[in-house]
Amino acid sequence: MRILAMVILLPAGLWAAGFLAFSASLMNDANTTEPQISPDQIDGIVVFTGGNRRVASALSLLNDGYGSRLLISGVHPDTSKSDLAYLWNGSAKQFKCCVDLGLEARTTEGNAIELSDWSAQNKFENILLVTSNYHMPRALLETKRYAPGLKIIPYSIASDFGDTSSTFQQLKRWHRLAAEYTKYVLVRAKSVIM
Repeated sequence: MRILAMVILLPAGLWAAGFLAFSASLMNDANTTEPQISPDQIDGIVVFTGGNRRVASALSLLNDGYGSRLLISGVHPDTSKSDLAYLWNGSAKQFKCCVDLGLEARTTEGNAIELSDWSAQNKFENILLVTSNYHMPRALLETKRYAPGLKIIPYSIASDFGDTSSTFQQLKRWHRLAAEYTKYVLVRAKSVIM
C-alpha cells in the first residue's frame, strides 16, 4: 500500500511543483516581449493561431518591417484572407502579397510542420515565432523537432491569467493552463525518449 501511495503521490507532487513554477513564470511575464533582434535579421514571421491578439500582433510585426512574409498557421479551412483584413493596418498590396494562410494544422505539432514546410519553400532561415506565452515552451519544442536547422526567435504574447475577471472565467483559464502544462510535459518527455 505504501509503495502504491508513493507511485501515485510522487509523480503528482512533481507535476504540481512544475505547474506552480510554470504558472509563476507566466505571472512574471506581464507584457508582450519585444524581439531581441533587429527587423532586417528576420526572414519571416509565423504565428500559431489561438486568438486575435496573436494574429494582430504578428500582422503588426510584418507591417513594422519584421520579415518579408507572414504565415498564419492553423487557420480554420473556412477562413479567408479577407476575413482577417480588419486586423491589418498596412497597405492592401502588402497584405495581399505577403500574408499566407496555413490551413492544414490542427495541433501544435501540425503548426510546427507548416512552419518547417513554409520556411523551406521560401528559403527562410530566421523565423520570428508568435504565440501566447503559456504556449511558447511547447511551440518551441515542437518547432525545433520539425525544423532543427532554423533559427527560431520567440515573440510571446502575454496571457490574461492574472486579471480579475469572474471566478468561473479564472477557473477556465487555470484549467487551460494546467492542460497546456501537461501537454508540454508530455512533449518534453517524448523529445527525451526519441
